[in-house]
Amino acid sequence: MIFVVRPYGDHSNRLFQSTHIEAFCRENNIRFSNPSLWDMQGIYSNNKLYPVCLKLLLKLLNALAKLGILKIVELDDTSRYEEYARLFMRSPCILISGWAFKNPDLTKKHQQFFADKYAVKTSLTQNNDLLKNISRWKQDEHRVIGLHIRRGDYSEFQGGRYFYSDQQYQTIMQRMDSLLRETGQGKFKVVVFSNESVDLFPGDASVVTSRNKWFIDQAAMGQCDYLIGPPSTFTLWASYVGTAKFLQIKSADQKFTLDDFTQYHGQQ
Repeated sequence: MIFVVRPYGDHSNRLFQSTHIEAFCRENNIRFSNPSLWDMQGIYSNNKLYPVCLKLLLKLLNALAKLGILKIVELDDTSRYEEYARLFMRSPCILISGWAFKNPDLTKKHQQFFADKYAVKTSLTQNNDLLKNISRWKQDEHRVIGLHIRRGDYSEFQGGRYFYSDQQYQTIMQRMDSLLRETGQGKFKVVVFSNESVDLFPGDASVVTSRNKWFIDQAAMGQCDYLIGPPSTFTLWASYVGTAKFLQIKSADQKFTLDDFTQYHGQQ
């Protein structure tokens, strides 16, 4: 059995860390558990263990590792995939840490399983105004565009390479507006998602800004038709478990068409 005992990164990175390993386990009939996700278990529908049980299991496994009874395998080199895979196949119990075990073919093959497993609980979504509006807009044949404005740590990440100004985001959306109208998709709504307070399009009735918790934002992103923003696993996860086609903006003056949008399958 494989246990993930040390998480990697933020919410979305941790989920991708888990899915790549679990996809391999499902393919090879290996039992899998990720107690390091204990703090997120209350969010998702397919929840077989209570968070407190997972938290206690995580503490126990790390204690056994500290005593030398069990060893933690650090997945830190993508070139060692085959070596890690052989280890998983032959060992009865392995504790896992790290991020460098990736198989995009398997994450794509088992994508629907993970979309179901990590669907946000109905009790958390059924009365949410934004999700209701997105559903209503789509029924009224509006296209829904999600704009992810990533600020915060992006002011320093890679020297601020993806830290775009309000004006740059507005220019990107003007390009999107033109593309939609050129292709006969003139009825659309824009939902702005951000980790800080923003108001890029004051007075524009076609634009709404989400003020929801992160997991509601991610669920809403997944229901958009198009999802656009700087490189971020947050949008990739939304596309992976949802139906949104995404596009990463890697430079403020990037040229793009609607054909450049695609659903994410775990390729990176």
